[in-house]
Amino acid sequence: MKLQLERRGYTFVEADPELAVALIGKLVHKQEVRATSTGSPYPYGYGYGYGGWGGQTVVATEDVTEGTPRIDLVDARKKQLVWQATARGKVTDEMREDFERILFETVADMFDAYPVGVPAK
Repeated sequence: MKLQLERRGYTFVEADPELAVALIGKLVHKQEVRATSTGSPYPYGYGYGYGGWGGQTVVATEDVTEGTPRIDLVDARKKQLVWQATARGKVTDEMREDFERILFETVADMFDAYPVGVPAK
């Protein structure tokens, strides 16, 4: 995040910043459910060799982890939110192996939408 803001002309300071940055992340484990019909290709269920009178519905479930990183930029003096970005996506096993790089790329993509440069003084 520091690099993303420096590219826009901001300078990192530890004491008494004007802008505070928070990265919040959340992982949710859930099941996705998909239903697929094997019904007849003919209207009204005709065609005995293709599912008969209406066919079947096959239901499949998959355990997934969904990741949701969020960036909050806060006016540190007024303690007011000035900008927020959120991303959401499935977290795969491959992503877990290279988590730091994936998170850095995601944060960079989120900052692409940040509309503000350093204000002129």
